[in-house]
Amino acid sequence: MIILPTNYDTGLEQLYLDRLEHQLIGQLIITSHALPLEQIVNYQKFAPIVVCERSAHLPIRSVYNDRLGTFKQLFGKIKAAGQTHIGLILARPASQSRSTEEVLTAYAEVFGEKIAPNLVRYHGKTLADGIREAKQLQQIDDQLQVVLTEGDTTAAGAYSEYQKSGTKVTVIGQGNELPSQLLEFSTIDYHLGEVGRQAVALLAEEDVRSVAVPVEIVDRK
Repeated sequence: MIILPTNYDTGLEQLYLDRLEHQLIGQLIITSHALPLEQIVNYQKFAPIVVCERSAHLPIRSVYNDRLGTFKQLFGKIKAAGQTHIGLILARPASQSRSTEEVLTAYAEVFGEKIAPNLVRYHGKTLADGIREAKQLQQIDDQLQVVLTEGDTTAAGAYSEYQKSGTKVTVIGQGNELPSQLLEFSTIDYHLGEVGRQAVALLAEEDVRSVAVPVEIVDRK
C-alpha cells in the first residue's frame, strides 16, 4: 500500500491516474479529489477504483457517509434549541468541496435561508486557523451561539479562544478525534475506520456498488 497525498493538486491527481492506466499502480482508493468524478470514472477500465463519497449518479465503487442528512439533523437540533446565531469554519468553498456544499445546503433547508457569507470562514485546517477565525466570527456577530468547524483540530483552536475570552459559544468539530475527546466538545463521528475497511473490501469485488457507513453526532454538552 502507498499513500499518495495530492493536496487537491489536479496535476498530481492526473499523474496518479496515468500511473494507474500504465499499471504502475494496481488499485486506487480516493478519499478526496479536485478532478471531476466524471473524469475519474473513465479510469476504472484499467483497474479498480473506490471513491469515499456518494456517487449514485455514476457507476463507480463507493463508500460514503450521509453527510447531508447528518448536517440537517445537526442544524435541526440547533434550531430546536433556539440557537440561530451560527458561524462556520470550513476548509474550502463549496465550488471546491462537496462537504462544504452539503453543510450550506443543510443550513438553508433547515433555517429556510442561506447563511450570511461573512459567517462562513474558509481555510480552517489548523489550531491556529481555529483561533483566528473564532475571533473573526465573534467580531462579526457579537451574539454568536454556535460554531461548526471543518475538524476537531480547528474546533480545538476555536474552543480555546472562546474559553480564554470567556465567551459562551458552543463549538462543534468533525472527526471525533483526540482534541474533542480531551476538551469534551461535541463532534461528528464518521467512523472512518469502517469506511476504510469497506473501501478495501470493495476493491476485491467484481460488482460495482455503493456502501453507506452510519454517522454519529457525539453530543458532549
